[in-house]
Amino acid sequence: MLSDPGSDQAFSMKSRRVSLSHHSLTSKLIAGFALILLVILVLISVTRLSLSNIDANVDANVSSYQTLDKISTLLSSVLTIESGMRGFALTGNNMYLERLDEGSLKIKEVNASLSESDALNAEQVSQLSEFFNIYTDWFANDIEPIIG
Repeated sequence: MLSDPGSDQAFSMKSRRVSLSHHSLTSKLIAGFALILLVILVLISVTRLSLSNIDANVDANVSSYQTLDKISTLLSSVLTIESGMRGFALTGNNMYLERLDEGSLKIKEVNASLSESDALNAEQVSQLSEFFNIYTDWFANDIEPIIG
């Protein structure tokens, strides 16, 4: 008789199957709970890792917004200085110099704050340095001669 090749495969597949029928109910329950516990531990680990990544991204986002706020303060301070200089140049009234002094002080504070910050990359530090060089030149050559 010829043997059916499919039946040999079926027999070999049956012998390879893991049979839990010879284990007791207690060992089956313990294995099931252990498997569930393992899945829960993996999920906890993955969730914890994801939350720590989210936390780091939120911190970077907050730092970026704080840096943008400082840059915005620089712009408004330059406009305050310009306004004070214009008012003094047109009227000669010293009360406009207060705005100029206020803007200059704020720029120095922001410069110190940004210099201590580690949130800036090399390109931003370079641009900030260029801004302060231009500001220093502008103040020395354009504003100081007007206010005497």
